[in-house]
This record gives sequence, structure tokens and C-alpha cells, in this order.
Amino acid sequence: MWEIIFHPKAKKELERLPKKIREHIREAINELQNFPNVNLDIAVLTGIKIKGYRILRVKLSGYRIAFVPLWSEKKIVILMVGKREDFYKKLRRRI
Repeated sequence: MWEIIFHPKAKKELERLPKKIREHIREAINELQNFPNVNLDIAVLTGIKIKGYRILRVKLSGYRIAFVPLWSEKKIVILMVGKREDFYKKLRRRI
């Protein structure tokens, strides 16, 4: 199983979401512990890069989760959680 680590701002973003949506997103994050064998809509973000790492995103009905898998350590770093609108623009500013 993979260990899940949150960027401090991502943790705050998750807590600010409405309860029902927050629970849905937490379920998806818990499923990421079984990465890469998950049943989620995951894709590589090609326009946003961190040198030496691939940023991936999970798409959940109008919301997104951006994360980086650290393969050698079996850790997943959640970079950002939020609504689709302006998500990618905000993510670029964060990294």
C-alpha cells in the first residue's frame, strides 16, 4: 500500500469543501493507496511539470485531485484538491 501525504494547502482545501463532496474525494484518495491498481479517472498532466516527477490528476465530477507518485518510496503527495474551474491555473502557481 502507498502512503498518502498532503501538501499543507491541499489539506486545507479538502477541509473547506462541502461535507458530501469532501467524503467523495476522501474515498478517492483512500483508493489511491492501491495505486496503480485503482478504478479512477487518472491522467498525466502534460502542461504542468516538476523536474524529475510526473504530476497526475484524478477527475471526479467537477473536482480534481493533483498528485505526484514517488515510486521509490511508495508515497503519493497530494498537491491540490479543488473545483475544475481555475484548478490548473492555481496548480501552476503552487509549483
